[in-house]
Amino acid sequence: MRTASLLSPYVLYPKERSLSWHERIVDRDNTYEFTPSDGPAVLPIYNLYRNMPNISAHHHRFLEISLILSGTGTACIDKRETPLTPGTLLFINHLQEHAESFRTRRVEKLILAMLPSVIESGLSLSMSNGMFRAFSLTEPFFRNKAVNAVALDDNAADRIARSWCGLLHAYNTGASDDAVIAHTRSLLEHIVSEHGRRTAASSAKESAIAPALYHLRMNVRTPDVAAAIASTGLSKSHFYKRFGEEIGMPVGKYIMTLRISRAKSMLRSTSLPVSHIASDLGFYDESHMHRTLKREAGESVAAFRNKNGVQVDRKSVPGRSRRI
Repeated sequence: MRTASLLSPYVLYPKERSLSWHERIVDRDNTYEFTPSDGPAVLPIYNLYRNMPNISAHHHRFLEISLILSGTGTACIDKRETPLTPGTLLFINHLQEHAESFRTRRVEKLILAMLPSVIESGLSLSMSNGMFRAFSLTEPFFRNKAVNAVALDDNAADRIARSWCGLLHAYNTGASDDAVIAHTRSLLEHIVSEHGRRTAASSAKESAIAPALYHLRMNVRTPDVAAAIASTGLSKSHFYKRFGEEIGMPVGKYIMTLRISRAKSMLRSTSLPVSHIASDLGFYDESHMHRTLKREAGESVAAFRNKNGVQVDRKSVPGRSRRI
């Protein structure tokens, strides 16, 4: 990989924003987490390690992907050793202990640290691994048989690195939060596509309940659980058993989790009245949505909207309730 020519068109170092790891990430007893910030919980960086023999064992309170641009070494993720060479792509979740040792004096890496809420509003580190496997952009971090590393050929590594540099450029030059998130998701789609191509033969087969998860996500307002079960070809009892094992919660709870996630996203990004959002997402009524958000999210709809500065557009849905 021709690193210099690849990175030269882009601004890799801080301009208006700081990309310093130590300014965005705090170390609490060898556990790294984001510092409080008004911006999106995303940190793309280019790191050059010189004469650094190792990175000691630590945990992350976020998801991390890294791409080795140059140099060699070994990564140890939850006791599993993986060789590091140019083109190695690493996926590290928030539960895995991670350490690296380097054999060369110079190692270059592209790193992306992020919280799962960047991918889907409502996703948090407290959710089950099965929940993360339901989303294509977080699934590579949480496979049943973890595939933490993938070796990319030069062409694939170049494609991903260029997308990564586009995100770095947007971040460093002060692009809006929405633009940074859009660049992040675009990069993740590139990465997941290449990851899927190279792990198809060795990774676990797609979950038997995947068709049901897709059905429930696409029909969150009026989910047909019987149709979801039928789509898997499993018996009812076998389906419920598998669902509990993989997702870590009953079907009804999963549906409500989806509704709460979508409700938060709509409250944050639209000015629609709550009555309209409640109807669209399949809550019994507006008061049901108020009670559910208060119980599950720990704050009221009004508090959530005030915190995000959203003003309700009362004219956007004629005839709807005027309450917020």
